[in-house]
Amino acid sequence: MDLNCIDMGTHCDQVVSGESTDELVTAVHGHMKLAHGLTDQELASKDEMIRGAIWQSARPADIRTPRPEI
Repeated sequence: MDLNCIDMGTHCDQVVSGESTDELVTAVHGHMKLAHGLTDQELASKDEMIRGAIWQSARPADIRTPRPEI
């Protein structure tokens, strides 16, 4: 599974990968901490949004719901 960081509402073109949704969420957390400076507390409040972005990224681009910027 892959998720483009831009699908999270950022201006970052990094692609994050994982074998399962849980692995992908963990990888997204790592990327967001290192590249975007988010704290564990900020990330915990964004878990639902991250999982939603993963779900949305599986949909065709023309019917995806836009994400607010982080």
